[in-house]
Amino acid sequence: MHTDKTYIGRMPIVYPNKEINKKINKIVNSLSSIEDKYSEDFKKEYNRLNKIIYNLYNLNEQEIKIIEESLKEVMSKKNG
Repeated sequence: MHTDKTYIGRMPIVYPNKEINKKINKIVNSLSSIEDKYSEDFKKEYNRLNKIIYNLYNLNEQEIKIIEESLKEVMSKKNG
């Protein structure tokens, strides 16, 4: 993935309101305190975070499916 301004500059940035920001921070803090990144607790918190982000960007089911399938593919290559 390219990280120069030509590509990053095209990414939409949504700024959450204070309430959503607090929820995101709470989940991120929770995730960082979980030692076992493969535990059910970690997966549960990670999925909660994803749902908030998907809602923040108003993603539909098809867009979410594309993201999740792409991440699975990338992660399986990384762990393989």
